Amino acid sequence: MRRMLVIGIGSVIMTDDGVGSRVAEAVQSKLQDIGIAVVIGETDVQFCLDEIQPDDILVVIDSMIQGNETGSIEIVPLQDVLKSQSKLHSQHDFNL
Repeated sequence: MRRMLVIGIGSVIMTDDGVGSRVAEAVQSKLQDIGIAVVIGETDVQFCLDEIQPDDILVVIDSMIQGNETGSIEIVPLQDVLKSQSKLHSQHDFNL
């Protein structure tokens, strides 16, 4: 059976950069109660990569600059991220 994995990334000491980690922390217990695995990776991209299994359904929560209103939420499919790497501004490694 495929596992759903949510990864929150971002440095909590860098305030707004830590949004992904903070959101993952806030919903972690509710997600785990329904069988969704949660990893709070902060800035340790290698740790996050090591947690991903080949058949996982993956959701990555991160903050980035896109010119949208501050605090807005956007769902960006992986194929769009890969096509638009030069347009998306994230402090985190695109290897994740």
